[in-house]
Amino acid sequence: MTPSQAISGNKIRGEIVTHLNVSKGGTDYFNNIKRALNLNNGSINYHLRVLEEKGIVASEMCGSRKWYRLKDPALIASPSGDVYREIISIVMQHEEGIRFKDIGMNIDARGNLTKRVSDLVRDGKIFYDTHTKLYYPVRKQASG
Repeated sequence: MTPSQAISGNKIRGEIVTHLNVSKGGTDYFNNIKRALNLNNGSINYHLRVLEEKGIVASEMCGSRKWYRLKDPALIASPSGDVYREIISIVMQHEEGIRFKDIGMNIDARGNLTKRVSDLVRDGKIFYDTHTKLYYPVRKQASG
C-alpha cells in the first residue's frame, strides 16, 4: 500500500486526513478525531496506526492526550479558505484521478475555481497529469 492509497484508497483514512486538514495546524487529539468522525476506539486506532506507519501522520502524547498531526506540509490545506480544503478533499478521494469539471461538480465553486486548482498544483498539494488530463492526490505517481 502506497501512502496515497493509505489516504484515498480508504474512506475513513481520507476523512481523518481531511479532519486534520481543517484542524488548526493540521493537529488534533484522539478523542476529538473519534467524535468528529463518529468512530469507535478500535476503528480509529487501526486507521490512525496505518496513517502513522505510512508516514502521513505522527503522534505524540501530551499529558493524558494522544495528539496526531499531518507530517507532510503539502497535505495541510491552504489557509486561504474552505474551497481549497474542499478541492484537496475531493482529489484525495479519487486515487484513479478526477477531471476538472468533476471537481467543480462536487463543490460549490465560489469564485475562480481554475485559479484555486492551479494554486494547489503549483504549491504541490495536488498533482495534474498532462497526459491523462486528470488531477491526483499529491503522492500519486502518474503512468504514462
